[in-house]
Amino acid sequence: MDALLIHRSTEEGEKKKMNKFRSIVCLVAIVAVSLSEACIFTTKQHIILLRDMKSSNKPVKVHCHSENDDNFDDQWLQGSERYEQTFCENAFWRSTKFTCNLWWDEEIREFVAFDEKTDYKTKLMIWYIREDGIYNTHDWATPAVKKYDWIVIDDADAQYPIIKY
Repeated sequence: MDALLIHRSTEEGEKKKMNKFRSIVCLVAIVAVSLSEACIFTTKQHIILLRDMKSSNKPVKVHCHSENDDNFDDQWLQGSERYEQTFCENAFWRSTKFTCNLWWDEEIREFVAFDEKTDYKTKLMIWYIREDGIYNTHDWATPAVKKYDWIVIDDADAQYPIIKY
């Protein structure tokens, strides 16, 4: 009888230890996810691509991705629509980099929308998509500066096919 009580007591102790261990693992996982979402050790960055075309009603196709395998769905911007992405920088390696591809009519542009190595002091990257090129500013009050021209695609360029509307 005493051996049975000792065995049950040991089993209950082991169950309590396992439950404590599971609780600790869950707590650590919740804290880790919360810290990564809150950008505790890094800066939260915000990229905005704004279609700012006055004379064209053709849509702009936007595709952005990061070097860390974040690959976002294509977006089609019309009128003055915008594409937005918010993210945390890489806490240890300064390696966060977002590249975007834009297709408009028979033109294309690939550009780095955010590179942590050069843009780490900025919290906001605003890119204006205009008929004559791509413009950039870091706040809504400062006039945007032209950074990129469009590249005209011809039918022979298989890497960047022309979009048929």
